[in-house]
Amino acid sequence: MEGGAEGAKTIQPVPQVAQALTKDVRTELLSPAELNRYIVYTKATKETKVTATVELAGPASAIKVSINNLRSEEGVAFAFPVKLKLSNPFVGNNCYVGSNASPIVVEFTTGSSGALHGKNGSTLRVGRSGIADVFTDTLATSTFTAPGVQGCGVKGGADEAINAALGLPSASGNSAILNGTLKLDTAEAAKEGLEGKI
Repeated sequence: MEGGAEGAKTIQPVPQVAQALTKDVRTELLSPAELNRYIVYTKATKETKVTATVELAGPASAIKVSINNLRSEEGVAFAFPVKLKLSNPFVGNNCYVGSNASPIVVEFTTGSSGALHGKNGSTLRVGRSGIADVFTDTLATSTFTAPGVQGCGVKGGADEAINAALGLPSASGNSAILNGTLKLDTAEAAKEGLEGKI
């Protein structure tokens, strides 16, 4: 990948509902001020609902795709550096797992990754527009690491408690599965597609 998207984010950040932290937060690790904020928040809302948003960490050129590995079901087929933003009124708007300087590097395969197995679903199809569709049933990984959180609560005052709740930092062995269709095209074809010309 030579560059990022123009006029839009290369990876569109979409908040997803994550596990609530009410029962898991290690309140004994909070400072008195953070504990007071936590108690007020949980009493007001009854639970600390959280959203998690995957964001690209670093330049778009760090995203890697290997059609050969994808089709052969061996090696890394798709890799990208990410950071995970956790949000709610208690953790605030700057609570992250990973950063641009220390990203979570996720390397997916259509082959085997630990106990997980990916699968290349169908063959490559190239349409009249030159856009290639690679139908992939499953991309899997069970090897990425995750650092501890930073910036949670007031001036990071909830970092230690959130790390304890989430089991962070976490060594290699974290897993993820990605299902979908991979579309590959030139910048020109993508632009024409967005403009409805193809």
